[in-house]
Amino acid sequence: MFGDSITKMGNWNELFKRDDVINRGFPGFTTSHLVWLIHDNVVALHPEICFLQGGINDIGVGIPLGRIKRNYTSLIDTLLANKITPVVQSTLYQVDNPQSKVMVDSLNHFLVTFCKIRQVHFLDINSKLSAVEGLRPEYSKDGTHINEEAYQIWGKEINDCIKLISQTKQLSSFLPGQIWDDTNGVPVNAHGGGVLFHKGNYYWYGEHKVEGALGNTAQVGVHVYSSKDLYNWTDRGTALKVSEDPKCDIAKGCVMERPKVIYNQKTKKFVMWFHLELKDQGYNAARSGVAVSDYPTGPFTFIRSFRPNAGYWPVNVQKFHKLPVSDTIKSGYCGGKGCLPAHPDTLNILGRDFKGGQMARDMNLFVDDDGKAYQIYSSEENSTLHISQLTDDYLTYSGKYGRFFSNRYMEGAAMFKTIEGKYYLIASDCTGWTPNSARSAVAESIWGPWKELGNPSIGKDSLTTFHSQSTYILSVSGKKNSFIYMGDRWEPNNAIDGRYVWLPIEFEGRRPTLKWYDEWDFKNPLQNKK
Repeated sequence: MFGDSITKMGNWNELFKRDDVINRGFPGFTTSHLVWLIHDNVVALHPEICFLQGGINDIGVGIPLGRIKRNYTSLIDTLLANKITPVVQSTLYQVDNPQSKVMVDSLNHFLVTFCKIRQVHFLDINSKLSAVEGLRPEYSKDGTHINEEAYQIWGKEINDCIKLISQTKQLSSFLPGQIWDDTNGVPVNAHGGGVLFHKGNYYWYGEHKVEGALGNTAQVGVHVYSSKDLYNWTDRGTALKVSEDPKCDIAKGCVMERPKVIYNQKTKKFVMWFHLELKDQGYNAARSGVAVSDYPTGPFTFIRSFRPNAGYWPVNVQKFHKLPVSDTIKSGYCGGKGCLPAHPDTLNILGRDFKGGQMARDMNLFVDDDGKAYQIYSSEENSTLHISQLTDDYLTYSGKYGRFFSNRYMEGAAMFKTIEGKYYLIASDCTGWTPNSARSAVAESIWGPWKELGNPSIGKDSLTTFHSQSTYILSVSGKKNSFIYMGDRWEPNNAIDGRYVWLPIEFEGRRPTLKWYDEWDFKNPLQNKK
């Protein structure tokens, strides 16, 4: 319990019938004082939950609302950054003080809105203790502080809130397309993500989105969650934060998409790759970013960003690619279907980008059985898929790569491998945020030749891949040939509201297929046919 004298005067352990509640109420203190005190009095104690209350002292001494709001923002974000669940409680009214009530109403309105944005709990105590005019006189000692009866009511509300938090529903199935809450009851925020399995735990990394179209840029960084069963995910915080330095490649406001993490057995490092577009440069940079950490949950340290394979030709280069590139070829096109005036080989986009490095947008990672790692990415103005072998430490390109599906505009490509040794790809067409028919392909070698197998989706909504775009194929640990298609339902106008579509991959002969299930689980495993 963290707040002012109203918090201090509560006998919380008795009210809750427990002995682990720490009261950090400070009589007369404002929210500015709480900001100064939060690290030593809350963060250092490592509580699971912090009930936050204050603001009336600020209003009483004339502190502007703007400053109070900034203080609350700091308090809430500090708790979240330290993986402490905040519960923000309404600033209480006073008895018969209409001027104060106007300020309290304004502050509480802000708190309700801000808590929705941060997806944290807000507890409205005023609704239980107050009337239209303000705090009910029968619940007050002196017009500001409350009496024992009021604390009993308040305590019951907190008890109910604690039960709600602690009894967050444990999931036992997948519900594709529905809101997916983490173990704190907050929607998972890991878009365009991928999953790493390490020492008995799954780690889900993805883009942290915020509200509105602004969420299509990186305002926070890469979020990470952990799970034992793939159903229930615990928030582990921000694995890689954007930089506040405007000169940094990953400055706040850049575009960081489709983060993936793999573990290097030799270096014992966790390596993250992502598609990066520099701030305020649209999609012209087309770079790959790399970060590294000693731990799966981070923090990850950003190393650098660059375009792939500068000065290297692919293993399947053609003679005409090495011919001089025409002066009429632009340095950049719009990046979608119909943007190029001719076939990418006719224009020789590969040759154009030979010296500076090939373009890399939608990307994925794949680690083969021999420990070699590969990046799969959309290149050559999105027209052609490249597969690049990484160096042994996974931190850069080895210079060995191939180009495939020229002029097919494959996006969201994800690779997996069956126990029979066949490599598969599931990808999408290139239609921006709009979902489309998926593609699939198979090969005996990662270097091809690749054979397209058509749309893997079957049934209603198959032409939109069930209103999703592929982001990753998850190989389920301990289950032979058990794979999960991970897809995103993008919401570009309100990025944070994007949903996740996870479906089992089944096989018809040697062709992977996707079918819609409103709900599915591992209790009766789907039998993948070889």
